[in-house]
Amino acid sequence: MRTARLSIPSRPQPIPLNPARFCGRLGEADGLAVGVRMPMSQIIYGSREGGQIVSHVVSIQTEVRDPVAIRAACGRLQLPAPAFEEVQLFSSRTTGWAVRLPDWKYPVVADVNTGRLSYDNYEGRWGEQRQLDRFLQGYAVEKATIEARRKGHSVFEQPLEDGSIKLTVNVGGAV
Repeated sequence: MRTARLSIPSRPQPIPLNPARFCGRLGEADGLAVGVRMPMSQIIYGSREGGQIVSHVVSIQTEVRDPVAIRAACGRLQLPAPAFEEVQLFSSRTTGWAVRLPDWKYPVVADVNTGRLSYDNYEGRWGEQRQLDRFLQGYAVEKATIEARRKGHSVFEQPLEDGSIKLTVNVGGAV
């Protein structure tokens, strides 16, 4: 049995604007399409071969493309359910999945076709960045979990002291 451990940081990194590049995988060998960017240099893999455990580490960069994972992240954070709607931000209108973060003047709007988020928090005056970071972390955890379970893998979640979340995915079996 192989195990993959993902550490999802409390402050996710933004993805460069080339959506075609990042339909990430939880390990090429596992063929787990996760929809978040996870460079192989940051995933921890373990497999036993002749008593040896081989491992690699992975960090995750999130591209918001799955309405089911958006809804799950909102549930995880006890936010109102997202709604697909046209939203007025300060100086523009945009359409997508609107997520209402605590104490934010305007919602964050996810365009699942491009993976981009639209929002206006006026450099933190209209909403704390950490609320958006919490949402992105929750989305990454939920999306990785959904995809792992879709492939029949079990997932164990562990919060870490630094605010990161460690997911252990047992490839092909129970924890």
